[in-house]
Amino acid sequence: MKRIYLIILAISCLFVSCGEQSSVPTNVRFTSSFAVSGQNGGLIFMGRRIDEAQSFMVNFEDIQELDLLPGTWEFAAIGWENEFGDGNFTGTTRCSYSGLVEISPPEVEIEMGLSQTRCSSLAAVANPSGPNILKEVFGDYFNDSNNNDFRKVSFITCKNVTDGILTSNCAGSGRGETQSIQITYEFSIEEFGQETQLSTSISECINIQTNTHFEQSEIKLPSRAIYDKSGPIPKFSLFTEPNCINTSGDEVIEYDLDEGEGKGMFADPNPASIRARSSENSFKRHAIVKGSSNPYIKLYFEHSPSTTNF
Repeated sequence: MKRIYLIILAISCLFVSCGEQSSVPTNVRFTSSFAVSGQNGGLIFMGRRIDEAQSFMVNFEDIQELDLLPGTWEFAAIGWENEFGDGNFTGTTRCSYSGLVEISPPEVEIEMGLSQTRCSSLAAVANPSGPNILKEVFGDYFNDSNNNDFRKVSFITCKNVTDGILTSNCAGSGRGETQSIQITYEFSIEEFGQETQLSTSISECINIQTNTHFEQSEIKLPSRAIYDKSGPIPKFSLFTEPNCINTSGDEVIEYDLDEGEGKGMFADPNPASIRARSSENSFKRHAIVKGSSNPYIKLYFEHSPSTTNF
């Protein structure tokens, strides 16, 4: 099995008086040997001090060092191999978790081994009452027919996301306006409640089949981020034209799955149990279904002429 390593080298350039913990940030440098093939589908690295004073999510392509507060930290990583050339967030996924780590001068070095089996094995041992972020990052639902990899996501768009319409995947007159979808991860660092945006990572455009408005994509996302408002939460952009372009001037509908009320992953077929999550806009709802086809999770978006971002 391939082993991929992340090395975190934390070097403080400031002295600490006897018995005191410095409140001055430590310069933390990151290196990665994730180049498992000629191209990859992204490497997201997350960390947080366990008292929530500071946290971050970065893209390794853009960020190799950060200033972090000293204290007790935990780190997690997700990487996608993209061995078939389908773009970001596709291909075999690999994960790692550091456990609790003390960041303090003069330096700290942490070695994290990423492997495919660790995505599900780490989630399985997570303690919901403990400080770790395992379930928040890696989720609960895996493709047990393929080495417990993350499940692929199927996208379905509907004019009206309700319990009943989901039985037919919004067929016929229930089909939504979406013709293409793009996924974005936004990276940032937060310190004492103040968030600083860093960069973004964007998927390839996903064209939706015009005859069904249903598409089984190659995108693999951690399930917890999709249905429980935790971990690395992606944003979805819905276009009314193919190829994720907007020449018509129609509003590009942005779905942030952190919005709205209700949550849950629901079994399929059992649409009667589905509670669509709604934003303040009553024409903007989404629902998540644990697909009956094991490799997939179904993600329904409402997209009608009445759907707006506000």
